[in-house]
Amino acid sequence: RYHAHRWNVDDLMAAALPHHDSPLFTKLVQGLHVENRPRWAWLSTLKAKPATLIRSRLAKYCSKDTAVLSFLGDILEETLQMQLENRALMTFFAAIWLDTIALSVGNDLVQVAIQSLLKLLSQPAQQ
Repeated sequence: RYHAHRWNVDDLMAAALPHHDSPLFTKLVQGLHVENRPRWAWLSTLKAKPATLIRSRLAKYCSKDTAVLSFLGDILEETLQMQLENRALMTFFAAIWLDTIALSVGNDLVQVAIQSLLKLLSQPAQQ
């Protein structure tokens, strides 16, 4: 009726990505319409051949295409603006960035990193 798997792919991925290594994430990806979404089209291989998305594979993809890293930075910024605390998202964000930087550091990656870090550092401190 609502077709969230088709129209709200970004929102579902924002909620589920910190739990990328769980069996539920794999099942969620199988039901999502990711084929026509450039940011998520690479996950279509998980639909055809279900497997756990390990962090190193995600970091390897992020080192090639920074769209997911930029998306994570935007989601984290929105979360902080609403003054919500999401430890899973914060931990995931930091871990993915560290793993991606360990693989390669290119101009695109540095540009996205600086944008994300400046957004996060400009947020007022939460108590």
